Amino acid sequence: ESARAIHDQLHAWIANQVGPQVDAAKLTPGVTAAGDHYALRLAIPGLVGDDIASARLLPLEHDRWSLQAVQLPSDMHFNLRLPAPDDPSTTISTAVSLTIGSQDTHAVIDPSLNTGSALHIDLHDLTMRSQGPQSTSRQHVGEYRLDASLQPDPAGGLDLHQAATISGWSSSSRMSGKPAMHISADRTDAKGQIDGLNRDQAGVL
Repeated sequence: ESARAIHDQLHAWIANQVGPQVDAAKLTPGVTAAGDHYALRLAIPGLVGDDIASARLLPLEHDRWSLQAVQLPSDMHFNLRLPAPDDPSTTISTAVSLTIGSQDTHAVIDPSLNTGSALHIDLHDLTMRSQGPQSTSRQHVGEYRLDASLQPDPAGGLDLHQAATISGWSSSSRMSGKPAMHISADRTDAKGQIDGLNRDQAGVL
């Protein structure tokens, strides 16, 4: 009964966050009791083969959640339709794969946004490959790290702070009839801050 209540609460929260442009029925989480926590499983729409993301869910005081051991599929495959290089008015099918060597993701979330929420993502050895009829590409990231927080402010808005680091990035691509292109960067840092965010806009982020 508790697992069902958490399932309904999560589903309502997800539907509110993604908005009407996304079919929330395709993002229905599975929640089962597992000792001192709940096991969360969520199918990611569009993936071919293994499409399950998982996490340990621990309810906290004041209807907050602790998400621990968040795991994306380590080998993801999906298909995209992208503009054709020689005719952007048409699209072509492109097969994409993404592999993740190791991952450490956890979060504390307050769906009501009345207290602070925080997210930590640390992914290692990511490789994305794409294959289309006229082009191929490969991108590799040694480490992707993101820390983000969302805090209510005294005026009733929200303050969003985030910092991201990408280390060991390289990109190689080749288009039919053109020379190959190679780009790399040892490290890239980015920081973002939004103060006084309207609560109705939080879901867009």
